[in-house]
Amino acid sequence: MDIRTDDRRPALLGPLHAHARRRLLARLRHRGEYVHHVDVRLGPARRRSGVDDLYCLMRVQLRGAPAATVVDIGADPFETIDRAADRLQRLADQQLRAAAAPPDEGVAASS
Repeated sequence: MDIRTDDRRPALLGPLHAHARRRLLARLRHRGEYVHHVDVRLGPARRRSGVDDLYCLMRVQLRGAPAATVVDIGADPFETIDRAADRLQRLADQQLRAAAAPPDEGVAASS
C-alpha cells in the first residue's frame, strides 16, 4: 500500500506522519489489494477565535471505485489522525461495497 505524506516540515510533523502511516496500515490492511494509494496532509487549522487546531486530510484512491476524501480538525493531533483514519476506513468500505454491488435494474427501468 502506497501512503504518501506531505513532508514540507519533517522536523515538526514527522512523528505525526509516522502515526498516520501506522493507523492507515492498520485500518486499510484488510482492503490492501484495492488501495492504489493514500495521500495524507497535516497542517494548522487557524480559526478566527485564535485557537490553533490541526487538520488532517486523507484521500484514498481505490481500484475500481472513486477516490474518497476525509478531513478532520481537532486540538489533539493524534486523536485527529485516529478519527480521520477510522472515517476513511468506513468510507472506503462503503465505496468498495457500492462498486461491487450489481446495478439495481428496478431503478434504471423507472428512469
